[in-house]
Amino acid sequence: MSDDLTLSFTKQFGCSPELLFATETDVAHVRHTIAPFGEQVDVCEIDLRVGGQYHFVFTPEGGEPCSFRGEFLEVDSPRKVSATWIFDGWPDVVAVETKTFTATETGTSLLYELTFSDMNGRSRMGMRGLEANYDNLERYVASLLKQDL
Repeated sequence: MSDDLTLSFTKQFGCSPELLFATETDVAHVRHTIAPFGEQVDVCEIDLRVGGQYHFVFTPEGGEPCSFRGEFLEVDSPRKVSATWIFDGWPDVVAVETKTFTATETGTSLLYELTFSDMNGRSRMGMRGLEANYDNLERYVASLLKQDL
């Protein structure tokens, strides 16, 4: 579901909000899921506090590095995290990325929203990479849950 400036989707996970929040905010976990198509992760830094920064860089085989960075605007563990979203390849594009974690009877519902400041940025962004990231996250969470058995 998307309005004019926002890309959004909801995905269900069979784990607690605490675990899902950690997999989205802790470097030890994020480095396993941030590269959507299995690219090499060169930088994975997270200072998880309001005003703290994050920076991710991953490089596709034979391609140019993809660098994403931003500043945390809201950190409400394990319910919500929001940050600016800047892709260095599009220096004129700024967005706000918000992830809301809601406990359900079977685990956690994640609402993902990426809101651009204008249509210039929004028109450049597709869902393919985001969907791949969250497919990676789903597999990664399942592997963590299997380890706990």
